[in-house]
Order: sequence, then C-alpha cells, then structure tokens
Amino acid sequence: MVAMTPPDNLVVQKWRKSVWRDYQRDNLFSEFMGNGNTAVIHRINELKDEGEEITIPLFMVPQAGGVTGDQTLVGNEHDLKHYGWKVRIDWWRDAVLLNKKQMRRSVVDQMEEVRPALTQIAANRLRDDIIRAFHNVGQGDLGTTPDVANVNGVYYPKATVGQKNTWHDANKDRVVYGALRSNFVAGDHAASLANVDAVNDKFNAKALKMMKRMAKKASPHISPIQIEGGREYFGIFVGSNLFRDFSNDPDVIAANKDARARGVDSNPIFQDGDLILNGVWVREIPEMDDLATITGAGAAGINVAPAWLVGRQALGYAVGQLPKPTERKEDDYGFVIGRGIETCYGIGKTQFRNRELGETSPLKDWGCVTGFFASVDDA
Repeated sequence: MVAMTPPDNLVVQKWRKSVWRDYQRDNLFSEFMGNGNTAVIHRINELKDEGEEITIPLFMVPQAGGVTGDQTLVGNEHDLKHYGWKVRIDWWRDAVLLNKKQMRRSVVDQMEEVRPALTQIAANRLRDDIIRAFHNVGQGDLGTTPDVANVNGVYYPKATVGQKNTWHDANKDRVVYGALRSNFVAGDHAASLANVDAVNDKFNAKALKMMKRMAKKASPHISPIQIEGGREYFGIFVGSNLFRDFSNDPDVIAANKDARARGVDSNPIFQDGDLILNGVWVREIPEMDDLATITGAGAAGINVAPAWLVGRQALGYAVGQLPKPTERKEDDYGFVIGRGIETCYGIGKTQFRNRELGETSPLKDWGCVTGFFASVDDA
C-alpha cells in the first residue's frame, strides 16, 4: 500500500508574522545618570542649542588656611585650586533602508521592526561609550575611529605604554592592583598588572572596603553619591567575572545570610541584582567583560579587569540632541523608504589638573577609584 505524497511545491509552509527578538539588556548605568550635582554620570545640557564643546569648572576646597591671633592676613592669602575640564560632542547616526519589493516579499512587517531596533542600537552604543569613557587613561579630543567617536579622552586599548604609565603614576592614590597597595610599581603599569594573580587578587569584600578607604583619603577627595547622617555611599561597577567572585566571597555570603532580610523574595542569596556592603552598591555590568578586560596582563598570563568605584560627577555626558527618529527624503518616487535615528553627544571621564604642578602636569581622575583584579572565566 502506497500513501499519497504531496509534491514539494504543495507541502504546507507557515511563517509567524510576530518575531522573536534576541534579549537586549537595559542600560544598567541609567540609574546613575542625572542632571543634578550628585549624579555619577552628570548630564550636561548647555550644548542643546549651540556649540560643540563645553568647559566645566572644577574647584578643590583647601584643607587648611588663614591666620590665627593677631597675625597679619595681608600677604597670607592663597589661591583656590581649580581647573577647566572640557567635553566635546559630535553626531552619531544610523539607518535602515527598505523598499517596496522586499517589504512585499517578507512575511514580517519590516517597518514595524525598524524603529525599536534603532532605538535599542542607540541605547547600546551609549552604554558601551560609558564603559569606554571609564576605561580612559588621559584627556584628549573625541576618538577618531567609529567605536570611540563620541568618547573624550584616550581609550585604554588605544593608549600607548607611556600614556598608561603617566595615568598610573598621576593616580597612585586612586588606583590599586589586586589585594595589596604594594602591588603598585611606580612608573610601570604593566608590571603592576603582572602582580595580579588568580588566587590572592580576586575582587572581594576586603578589596571593596580598601577601595572605599582610598576614595575617602584621595586628594582631591572623591565626593560620595549620598550622605545620610554622616554615612557616605558610593557605587562600584564590575563585570560578570568580578561580580561572581564578589558574590562567592564568604564574607559577602555571611553578610547576606546573617544581616539581610530572610526569604526568597528579598535576600540576594536567592535573587539577581545589586549587592551592597559597607555603604557601596555593587552593580554588575556584563558588557564590561567584553570592552574592558585586559587580556593576559596578570601573573601567569591571566586576564585582568577593572572595577570602578565611583562618586559624584565621575563622568560628564554632554547632550547636543537626544536620540531622534529621522526619515530619508530621497525616496526614488516613493519606492524606497529610509528610517533612521540621530543623536549628538559626547562623554568623558572627569579629570583634574593641579596647576600648582604646572599647566601640563598629569591629570587625576575626579570621581573614580580604579581597581584591577583577576578576571578568570568559568572553567
């Protein structure tokens, strides 16, 4: 007995009109962005009407000064340390081109998918630019390649050995390599990284507390995000590998087990999301592993990755125009449809120069302590 078999051109084929999209993570820096002076990523709006760069005045309050008793004040006046930090902006645009022929052939409503996709692309680019700005070792103009065209300064992977060493020495009070301050080798960033090993130099509770102490002692001071009753709060951004090591640290596990609310819904032992310890919010930024890992730089060739402990105004985000949808005007008699997006902005790590040391003295990071720790992938 032979069953009737349809020819290939009569076999039923079906396609769903609704699409399944790959997961796109929200910009996890968003909660740290704002217009106020307490924001970690300070949004600068003065360039929305005109101009391509803006200078931000940075002032340090002196720790001591004045005279006592009947001493003469004339001749004992002093300057206030201050510096002008510049941030520049430029355009970024993207678009998708459609035509009636291909749209008619597609089972998917291509027009419906374009706008959300372009909006997500713009959001992803801003997130990545924030990472690149933190991973910056010197002040400079906007980058000259597409990946850093909206980032002010010297992006670490593009920096010379000399630029890395200059940044390393200038920021010795706010840079740490692994578990010990003594891992710092003066004048040699690469040698300092080589002191980071896979066993002793993981990111953990002790490292976090050390970085917070450094932020408090640094000069210029790193301003905390929030002060409540004399308690100072900071944030710290880490990639997934460092977040794994931190969450697996016995001291962190004990703190969450013994001092946090119990139950599946509220205890971080059971839930994903931020951790908090010693007044520091620990925020996992998975994309940091892709954009900021320093491959093979540690002891025995292990990978090293940064952790950025941040206070107020660690980055400046200057906005000329927020993302705006655009359309192609040249439409080939209505046959071609172009949908785009455009935005104008620039982002950079805020940096300060002590002019008492000279107008070309090295720059210090204004609102950030950088730690370099072992970043070993899962076996």
